[in-house]
Amino acid sequence: MKASTQYLSTVQTAQKLYETQDRPLLVMCSDLNRYVCKHSGGNNGLNLFCEYIAASFLKIWELQVPDFSFIKVNYEHVKGFDLPKHFFERTCFGSKYSKYYQELNHFTENPDIKKQQGYVDNRNDLLKIALFDLWLANEDRNFNNLNLLIDVNSNYSYVPIDHGAILNSKEFNNKIYLLSENESLVNTEIVSKLFPKFEYPKDFVVQFEEYFYICTAKCKQSYNDIVKSVPTDWDIKPKVYDKISEEIFSPEWEKSVLQMFFTLIRSPY
Repeated sequence: MKASTQYLSTVQTAQKLYETQDRPLLVMCSDLNRYVCKHSGGNNGLNLFCEYIAASFLKIWELQVPDFSFIKVNYEHVKGFDLPKHFFERTCFGSKYSKYYQELNHFTENPDIKKQQGYVDNRNDLLKIALFDLWLANEDRNFNNLNLLIDVNSNYSYVPIDHGAILNSKEFNNKIYLLSENESLVNTEIVSKLFPKFEYPKDFVVQFEEYFYICTAKCKQSYNDIVKSVPTDWDIKPKVYDKISEEIFSPEWEKSVLQMFFTLIRSPY
């Protein structure tokens, strides 16, 4: 994977402010596409780095993550939303917007699984996302907050979003540690509905293990190229890069992640 993330700039007044914790904006960019644009919030770019690393790795895992770009925001295009100018002094991170993306909880309040066959067709992707979250210690996708969209134009496929809480919510003073059951996507209503009393056969477990090791090996191989693209104005310290290369990619961590995953899905193997 080559370092190829493009830089874009905003071209007109932002269309919307999302009233979530990160307060991203919907902006039109120089490629004439709209992006959900996250800013630094006046801090360093660590939250944006986490978004970028997770999105890059999700692509390698062949999960449906929105295309992404680095965005230079003209403050004249966003000042009407009462966000401070210094929020946009650093390069922002943008995820490409699609009118076909909708929040998953909109469809699961009273889900009709038979009608929404795509949920069933793509259900293994939910487990892959859960495994991915365990690997990157993403604490912000669970029963309280799914952080998943579905693409209604692509057979209701699952689209993971919001990864600012990877690495145990950006904990760099201690070693990485495993998520608890309550912090996992496995422990959610949608997974229990899609895998009712599901018995995971041995070949299923073997396939997931192979998938995990192939994906993590590809991420490790691509990591240096990925970080070459990190904007210098994010001011990312060496210990951040080292945490991923030394801990996330360690054989001990990978083994413990797999063991926890199979425990969570209650696999007998």
